[in-house]
Amino acid sequence: MTCSQGLQGTAALDGLESGETAYQRVALVGCGQRFAVSVAPTLNRAKALVVLAADPDPEARGKVTSIAPCASDLILAASLTRQQLIEAGAQAIIISSPSGLHFEHCMTALSCGLPTFVEKPVACTAPDAVALRAASQGRLVTSEQRVYREDLGYIRSVVESGVLGEISELNYHDSVIPAQHFTRTWRNDPQLAGGGVLLDLGYHTVGCVQWLLGLKSEGIVVTGARLTTSGLRVEDAAEVFCQAGGTKISLDIRLVRLAPREAIVIRGSRGELRMYRERRKKSAVVDISLAVNGESPTRLGVPLDQRIDSKSLLDFLCGRIDTGRLDRHIEALEFIEQAYEYSGFRPKQKGCAQCS
Repeated sequence: MTCSQGLQGTAALDGLESGETAYQRVALVGCGQRFAVSVAPTLNRAKALVVLAADPDPEARGKVTSIAPCASDLILAASLTRQQLIEAGAQAIIISSPSGLHFEHCMTALSCGLPTFVEKPVACTAPDAVALRAASQGRLVTSEQRVYREDLGYIRSVVESGVLGEISELNYHDSVIPAQHFTRTWRNDPQLAGGGVLLDLGYHTVGCVQWLLGLKSEGIVVTGARLTTSGLRVEDAAEVFCQAGGTKISLDIRLVRLAPREAIVIRGSRGELRMYRERRKKSAVVDISLAVNGESPTRLGVPLDQRIDSKSLLDFLCGRIDTGRLDRHIEALEFIEQAYEYSGFRPKQKGCAQCS
């Protein structure tokens, strides 16, 4: 797949592609930032009505009626219960609550037999994710972003083509600026977050590495892990080193105050590929260079299409549910748990299978 081919393929995201919205009456759990920037616009595109909105923050609940299409019989609630889902007549549910509550909220939704969409991570531990898969009967899906990105799809195609030869090394730096007043948000609360930057941002990073190299969790062995907290209650930086066959992998995942960026370096026996982007630019462009057999690098500039952020949710609302991807989410959690165990640090979480 070339970059131009992939960019042409994103044009279909402007509309609903083929078919009509499968779920017209949708319940929501969590009405915060993620709801405002991604979920609400997608609901508007899909013309799906909100029939239940659950969030402990009354201000967040109050915003639902102003930014999302709502049914006349909308129920606003501080928490989610099975009875409310039944009374609302919900056909599906979207869960954007704090990560540490995903397991509880998914189980409640699945117990009502509802198709369930949950933001990453699907759960905070691999055992909880496995339990959700067993309870889902094919009704549970988790958000996807990076598998839809043109730049990462191109990198994966280069790796699969064999042009780099045998892959010997992959280095991935992934950093973001923390949310305003981070220390006072749920992300700094172990009970609600389940973990810090390794579970939050690192969930995307790890899943991307496994996807790029075609790896499963049992094929990766953690050889080192360092987590730091810098005075927080959760980790704000994670360095993880591992081995996958003959490939050395290093991950540097962290919260930063300046210059947030994403950078990947892949070295093989016949060449090297580099990807770099700055996260602070509004119209982000990903720079990719590919050098093979000592020749001058070929350079590409790939613009990021922000519509990919809601692609998996739109697919869900239209009834296009790919449950096969759930295994990949479990594999990412299995790797993350290796890193937590090796480092000896993990915040105690609420109601997870490992802590109960």
